[in-house]
Amino acid sequence: MVSAVSEIPVFFLLSKYGHRFKELPLLAICCLVYTLRFFLMSLVQNPMWGVAIQLLHSVSFGIFLFTAIRYIQRVVPDQFRATGQAVFAVTWSGLAGLLSGLLGGWIFNRWGPHAVYRVGSALAFVSAFGFLVLHTRLKSEIGGELEGRS
Repeated sequence: MVSAVSEIPVFFLLSKYGHRFKELPLLAICCLVYTLRFFLMSLVQNPMWGVAIQLLHSVSFGIFLFTAIRYIQRVVPDQFRATGQAVFAVTWSGLAGLLSGLLGGWIFNRWGPHAVYRVGSALAFVSAFGFLVLHTRLKSEIGGELEGRS
């Protein structure tokens, strides 16, 4: 409940001010928050700290969902927008859930809950790096195209 209720202000702030920021850097930021959140959860022994750490869910998931949908709207052509949204929904709620449940369950059974969060933290960090690399590459490609036109 804490994590779900805490998303509301993030959605509100992003709907009001999110247009000021590029999507890929925002996704990298959300991945870094996921990295921190999962790493902290890997250290927790007291369940009350787990509840407090879940407040980071509002930032991590709030930024992710809002920004991913906005990015899809920007990169998918208008005539395929519904298909793009459907592919995102199936991938995020179906395929990702299936793979994470399978892999996470295996890691949990083999090494315990703290290992699950450490692996999640590492994967979130790699994702942040990937979003930043993609942003840098796209920025340099666009910059090169603009220089070629002048």
